[in-house]
Formats: sequence, C-alpha cells, structure tokens
Amino acid sequence: RARSGGGGARRVAAIGRQFQDSLDQLMAMLKLCSPHFVRCVKPNYALEPNNFDGAYVMRQLRQMGMVHVVKARKQGYAHRYGFDQFLGRYGYLLEGASADATMITPFFSRHLGCASPAAGSKRDVVELLAALACNTMFEAEGWALGTSKLFLKASHQQQLEIARESHMKRVITQQLTQAIQAKDLALLDKAVAAAVEVRMVGKLVD
Repeated sequence: RARSGGGGARRVAAIGRQFQDSLDQLMAMLKLCSPHFVRCVKPNYALEPNNFDGAYVMRQLRQMGMVHVVKARKQGYAHRYGFDQFLGRYGYLLEGASADATMITPFFSRHLGCASPAAGSKRDVVELLAALACNTMFEAEGWALGTSKLFLKASHQQQLEIARESHMKRVITQQLTQAIQAKDLALLDKAVAAAVEVRMVGKLVD
C-alpha cells in the first residue's frame, strides 16, 4: 500500500518560500535604488550596422516626446546643481570676480530674502553669481534658487563654462611663466599637461 505523506507538499512549500524570500530581497533592493529608464532608438528600420537614418531616428524621438522635453529644458532650467556641487566646480571663480559688498547686497535681498543672510553654501552660491554678474561674466537675471538646488538656464551654463575656461587659462599661463623663469622642468611639465587638458590655443607666454 502506498504511503501517504506530505513530502511533496513540503517541497512545494519550500520552493514557494524561496521564491517569496527572493522577491522580498529584490523589492528591498529596488526601494534603495533610484531607477532610471533607458530609451533605445533604432538607427534604421532594418537595424543594419553603419547606417544612420536621421529622419527615422527623429521620428522615434518625436514619438517618445524627447524633442518636446529638450525644447522645454532649453526654455526652462536645463541645469540643476546642489549648492556644494556647484561651489565645488565653480567656487574658485570668485578669486577673479571681486565685487563691492553694496553691489552684492541686492542679490542677497532678492534671492535670500534679507541683506545679511547667515553663512552657508546657499549664501556662497549667491555671492559668487552676484560677483560674476557685477563683472559682466554672468547674466544677472533668469536663474533661481530652491531649497537645496540652484536652477540655471542653458545660457547661464555656457557663461559659467566660458568663465571657468578663461580662469584656468590665466592660471596655467602664470604657472608656465613661473616654470620657465625658474627653469623648473617638473613644474613646466605639469603646467603643459594642464594646458593640453584645457586645449589652450595661441601663444602660451609672451
């Protein structure tokens, strides 16, 4: 007579438990992540290599709504920085953009709500942008501050990059001059490498 038992049922329950545990682990992992979606665009209808069909690609981008998104970002705030992130990239521009306190105070009042805000990265961001604007290196209008981020338009980003490159060229030119005068080959190699990195053109030193 066949033995009756729950061996099969236990195995099914064990497999079900493993599946549930794996699913719980996956959900816990997903909750800790910031999901990003990748939209793939086909280069041509036949998926042939080395064959880029511009009209076909543009049609896909329009259907995805990407063209509208790009236009909207250009017209709005295309670039967003955390305050510390922004200062880490552009903070040193303050060295070459000094401005009188009376010129910066209106920026504090407009963007921070008071003429003498408390010290902090948010205040430092406004001070930097105000100084750049006072030196005609940055557009005074059109940018905004949030609780933890700075919002810039595409034109603002371009102005900042121009100022950053100009500052780097000036510093590197000074380093080259000092290295040549001191006949320091190690310092010269370092300055030349930095010059190549920012793609300096024209005469490096007079």
